[in-house]
Amino acid sequence: MNIGIDLGGTHIGAGLVDNDGKIVIQDELPTERQRDSDEIIKDMAALVRSLTTKAGYSMDEIETVGIGCPGVVDLKGDKVVFADNLNWHDVPLRKEMESYLNLPVYIDNDANAAALAENICGAAAGAACSVMLTLGTGVGSGIILDGNIFCGFHGVGAELGHTIIDVDGPLCACGNRGCLEQYASATGLVRIAKEILHNTANSKTLLHSESITAKDVIDAAKSHDQVALEIFNLYIKYLCIGIINIINSFDPEVVVIGGGISKAGNFLLDALKWEVRKNLFCKGVSHASIRLGKLGNDAGIIGAAMLSGHN
Repeated sequence: MNIGIDLGGTHIGAGLVDNDGKIVIQDELPTERQRDSDEIIKDMAALVRSLTTKAGYSMDEIETVGIGCPGVVDLKGDKVVFADNLNWHDVPLRKEMESYLNLPVYIDNDANAAALAENICGAAAGAACSVMLTLGTGVGSGIILDGNIFCGFHGVGAELGHTIIDVDGPLCACGNRGCLEQYASATGLVRIAKEILHNTANSKTLLHSESITAKDVIDAAKSHDQVALEIFNLYIKYLCIGIINIINSFDPEVVVIGGGISKAGNFLLDALKWEVRKNLFCKGVSHASIRLGKLGNDAGIIGAAMLSGHN
């Protein structure tokens, strides 16, 4: 048995995971990210112990603990170099967790962990090379090559959400302009919708409102609202640019789409496949299979539990 932890800005999720990638038991607690890192780490260690006890196991029966965390992890997997939403800088996460648990601890970026889970036992199971895009508040991404997480020579690669698709585009939180994240995230979809709705009053179901959500836009598009369809199709074009860049750069076997936007299901997938086929560089050659993630919110926990053998 291994334990996987998905460390987020709002919640810390943890699960006891068997060798087939099944979560036996899971639990969560609030992160309370305004606290010092040592307090959060102490809570994670306590969660590991309580979860093990609830499952009826002893700590001696746990092989490893893996942590998927936001931000950048150093190449050795020892510390979190920085995580903006936790305000962490050079936090020795591995060493501190091991001091509490006396177990081997492995850490990596949360999107990498999710991509690993989908590659091993999810939508990309069996693929030698797969790429995952998580479309939520931002655009997370992970690249798996021959069963291992790829993050580049310096450990800061695979940030596909920050590939630039418009040099004069909107300002991104990273400081650059026109990042894919500004167009292909749920936040990006809302931004596109607000811009279009500001200039038209023809939508039957959508109103120009600060409270509009990505789900509102997608539901309206599904009901054939013409303005919502215009917004959705523009969003698909931007997401397609990101995927075409991935295909041209890595030629993966599978591209997995996860995150909140993926809940649109085949409505999203069918439109995306059609747009990608139109824009392929080598149209006569087979290209990546584009699939929806299978593991949902559990991907981060499952992937974290599997980090010991794959990073």
